[in-house]
Amino acid sequence: AVEFAALILVIAFVTIADRSALSYAAPFVFAAATFVFSYEQGAISRLLLRPAFQHLGETSYSIYMVHAFVWFVLGMAISVIGRASGVDPWQIVWGDGMSRRVLMFPSDGLLDLILLLYLALVLALAALTRRFVEDPGRRMFARLAGRIAEPRARPLGTAVGDGIKGL
Repeated sequence: AVEFAALILVIAFVTIADRSALSYAAPFVFAAATFVFSYEQGAISRLLLRPAFQHLGETSYSIYMVHAFVWFVLGMAISVIGRASGVDPWQIVWGDGMSRRVLMFPSDGLLDLILLLYLALVLALAALTRRFVEDPGRRMFARLAGRIAEPRARPLGTAVGDGIKGL
């Protein structure tokens, strides 16, 4: 029940706070949620411990690194298709004193398909970058750190300069 309450608190906070002064409370709200979930005792924690969610967590850095690139490329493709068809799907929307460029289509189904395509592309590219960039990079730096951290082994009873005598 406490995990559900923490989840509802986070969702309500993110929905309400937006760019208001309330957003300064974010570190406290997220610290409280982190504290609650750190015990891993509730139903939500048990769900998040399943292999699919563990894999998603292990891939999260790669997802973070590629998501903006995928949206940029997908947005460019949508713009090219829009220009070719003579229909500009991008609209300027004002809110909170800012303008935002958003996709507008007469069919919500098309927006849903674009969202699914975006998610599939992000997950596929993130899986590739994790396997071929992130994991090898992590292993390389772990080996490098191990070489730097491990002390040089010397036979017992020898001093540092003893190896020079035979030269």
